[in-house]
Amino acid sequence: MEKFIAGISLETKRVSCVIGVLRENSETSEKSVRILSAASREVDVKLMNRGCPNNMNLITQLVYKVVEEAENSISSKKKKDDTPLYDSPVKASDFYLSVHGSDFICLNGRIEKNYDTARVIKKEILNEIFEDSLDELKTKYPAISGSAIIHTIPGKFTSKNSHVATDNPLDMALSSLICDYIAVATSAEGIDNINTAATGSGDINIQRIFYTPVAVGEYLLSTMEKTRGVILLDMGRLSTTMSIYKDGSLLFFREIDTGGENVTINIQEYLNQFQKTGNEFSFQQAEKLKKERAAVNPCFLPNNGKNTTPTDAQDVSDEELIKKCVLIHLSEVLSVLENYFKEFIQKNHIPQSAFSSIVLTGGGSEIKGMQNLIKEYFSVELVRPGQTAPASSFGQAVKIECPVELQKMDYLAATATLHYAMNAPSQNDLCTWNMTDEESGSLLGRVVNIYEKITSFFTGSGKKDNKNK
Repeated sequence: MEKFIAGISLETKRVSCVIGVLRENSETSEKSVRILSAASREVDVKLMNRGCPNNMNLITQLVYKVVEEAENSISSKKKKDDTPLYDSPVKASDFYLSVHGSDFICLNGRIEKNYDTARVIKKEILNEIFEDSLDELKTKYPAISGSAIIHTIPGKFTSKNSHVATDNPLDMALSSLICDYIAVATSAEGIDNINTAATGSGDINIQRIFYTPVAVGEYLLSTMEKTRGVILLDMGRLSTTMSIYKDGSLLFFREIDTGGENVTINIQEYLNQFQKTGNEFSFQQAEKLKKERAAVNPCFLPNNGKNTTPTDAQDVSDEELIKKCVLIHLSEVLSVLENYFKEFIQKNHIPQSAFSSIVLTGGGSEIKGMQNLIKEYFSVELVRPGQTAPASSFGQAVKIECPVELQKMDYLAATATLHYAMNAPSQNDLCTWNMTDEESGSLLGRVVNIYEKITSFFTGSGKKDNKNK
């Protein structure tokens, strides 16, 4: 049995789509997905704002064109005998969407409940526990009471008096229950606009929605890395994200609203201020120079990275100026991330030595000398670049096969989305949650209450007018 499925990534600067064929072995029931095609287009910065559409019609057209391009690419493929690979035009039936942008916030919550004697954990008990936790979360983050939760990622459920560490504590007898979780939220209006833009053509049926950095982390990191302790740094065009994994779970996530384009802007400004030719440097020229000449050397960090302006720029060449601009900007970003990391390990009483490796991805990771600079800040043994192929298929329910020619950075987010959609637990498994609202016809509904929705996710209950896909 074959079925065509698609992963779409909608971000501030790019829309991408990959289409694969889902096959199921009738004898063994094993499933696999073979990626067949991919397409990607850049988005005009005026059309998207921090991850949410500004122009619904144009984004809808762009999504439709990218999907159509990927579908047509499959329809044009030939077999070895020069006959069509498929007899009829290929159309994807199910679509999975991931989103990313600085308008999305990640909230760290925790449940912690102690009992005098062991109790069998039922959904009603979890409901009560999370009600208390969410009250605390709403007190800590009062602005989220009307937000939409697009993706919730709980860690392991543990108990103080035993060695329990499980993804699902239901029906277990425990005297205490502890769980740290991350909820990804944005405005209800923003996520409703995303859904409308993605499905506006009428031909795209979104099954589930995910947060791109979470999907990419699951795609790039091996089970062993996530168990031992690893940090994933995604250095993108407009933002930089840090994800911290330990004991197999995502424990901490932060996003900084600055990326590679900020470096380009700094280079452009300093070159126009200090260059000697008298010519005006454009943004495109500065971007080209950054790609050709950017490099960092931690040995040249001024004042331990605290200096913020190349004060001696008048006395250096353009190439040296570019390198210094890049170094100063990256040192500022890494200083912020380093502080977040230290706060996290101190709060959770985790030694820094528990994290021996960092995986880099995004365009910024390709700057020469970046790996050594990261080591300098985080004191880790290994810094490796993230590949554009899955780290490991061990333990996955659905294997993803991606041809080498489609393993490109432009397609990474969409491929990771499809991979995550096929292997993430269902909405009822206490691990990944999305919801559809029948009345409003939107993916998450126009007004989503964080209190009700996270509680509904963790307990498996929900309003009668809601349904899971």
